[in-house]
Amino acid sequence: MVKSSADYMSKGYLDARSVDSFRRIEDIAATFGVPLNAIRRGFQFKGAALWPGRERVLLWWPKPDSLRKESDPWHNEPSEDGGEIREWHRDQAKTLEHIEACAEENCTRPTFLCERDKDFGYHYRYVGVFKMDVEASRTEGRVVWKKMPGSERLNLR
Repeated sequence: MVKSSADYMSKGYLDARSVDSFRRIEDIAATFGVPLNAIRRGFQFKGAALWPGRERVLLWWPKPDSLRKESDPWHNEPSEDGGEIREWHRDQAKTLEHIEACAEENCTRPTFLCERDKDFGYHYRYVGVFKMDVEASRTEGRVVWKKMPGSERLNLR
C-alpha cells in the first residue's frame, strides 16, 4: 500500500517485510530530508542521494531491467531471493569506474526497489540496506550489492 512521507515519519521506521511503498522519488526524499535539487538532474532523477546527517549512507531507488527502457544505459538486476542486486553500465569502462568509485565511497544503501503496481504505475518499496561486495564486483565486472543481515527495519530518526 502506498503511504505518504508523513505516515512513515509518524511511524518512525520502514519495514522491508511490509508491502508499504512510496509513490514517487520525491516522497522518499521528503521522508529523509533530502532537498529536491539533490535528487534531480534537470528533468531527470538521479539514481541516488545522500541521506543528510548520516555518514556514508546513500538512498538508492534502482529500477530493475524488466521496467527499464532499452535506451537506458544503467542496468539493475535483483536476485530472485532479493538478497543481491547487480548493477552495470552498457559501457564496461563506466562499470569498472563505478566499481572503484563505490569501493572508495564505502557507502551503505537503503534501497527502494521500483516496482510496477496493478494500475501500471510505479512505486518504490523499501527492501533493505545493501552494501557493495568489492571482491565479487571486481571479479564479475559488475557492481554486486548484498543485503545486510538484519536490515529489514530502517529507523528514520
